[in-house]
Amino acid sequence: MANVQAAASESVTTYNAYKSAKILDTAKTFIIPVYSGMPASTANVNHISTSTSGSTTTTTAAKNRVTGLTLTGRTQTNLTYKWNKVSGATKYYIDITNKTKGTNFSKTVTGTSATLHNLTDTEEYAVRVRAYVKGKYGPYSAYNIKHCLPGKVSGAKVKSRSAASVALQWSKKAGADGYYIYRYDTKSKKTTKVATIKGNKTTGTVSKLKANTAYTFQVAAYTTDSSTKTGAKSSKVSTKTLTATPKISSATSPKSKKITIKWGKVACSGYQVQYSTTKNFKQNFLDFTVKNSATSKTFSTYRAKTTYYVRMRSYRTEGKKKVYSAWSATKAVKVK
Repeated sequence: MANVQAAASESVTTYNAYKSAKILDTAKTFIIPVYSGMPASTANVNHISTSTSGSTTTTTAAKNRVTGLTLTGRTQTNLTYKWNKVSGATKYYIDITNKTKGTNFSKTVTGTSATLHNLTDTEEYAVRVRAYVKGKYGPYSAYNIKHCLPGKVSGAKVKSRSAASVALQWSKKAGADGYYIYRYDTKSKKTTKVATIKGNKTTGTVSKLKANTAYTFQVAAYTTDSSTKTGAKSSKVSTKTLTATPKISSATSPKSKKITIKWGKVACSGYQVQYSTTKNFKQNFLDFTVKNSATSKTFSTYRAKTTYYVRMRSYRTEGKKKVYSAWSATKAVKVK
């Protein structure tokens, strides 16, 4: 140990580098080898205890480390913590980082518990505590990371719909780990969770619905840390799925310049039939409507001995607007 003083300059440099990198904020355990015939010498080592339990000594700083940091309560705007008392501590410094926004603030208390006020619902906070003992702060506790309780989702509305699904969208809730979509039963007044949207997505689709049927939905944010918490449900969003797409069972030409089509009936306000000499219906096409009670229709074409393409869709009248289903599969007919 005779050369310890000679390395003082290097030690100071290393210490300053470690301090700048905050490596010294964590507890350290040092192993000191001892061997027979080791020359006697002295060295000044700061913050080292005089424990003689074997060849391992523990820093005084480690003894002053706060332990047992635990969340004891939370609301949408508060988080309450407690921790174990550190012997000789006269106060405690609480370091709080808002992980959602990337901001930081602090609080000092004299007891072993504290409530953090004026926080933001749903957002995630990383909290750690250190004790002030004999004029110095000890190392920080381990982080305790928790969310405030989730707030109510806003801006929920219908994005799109089909005969079997409804897509919803809503405003982002900062800090949320995901969202639940609920279906509200207007008769029983109860809700059922029908979809889970994980991550930052603010859209979700509910599938396997019935055609031409009214549905009501709500959305709620959730957070997950040591437990999963769900916020209040959004305002109700009501809509109706589109009418089913009719299926053309046959398309024939009974005589010159005539086409007859047949289809399976679906619940709707009526049907739109479209026919064209081009398969993609981008030109040379005509269309007409058929009443909802019909299941067949014969109509005239302008050309004989020509292949026509036919498709159809159902519609429902909403106010003064017609809302259409998807187009049916196309049928090709060689007109006589």
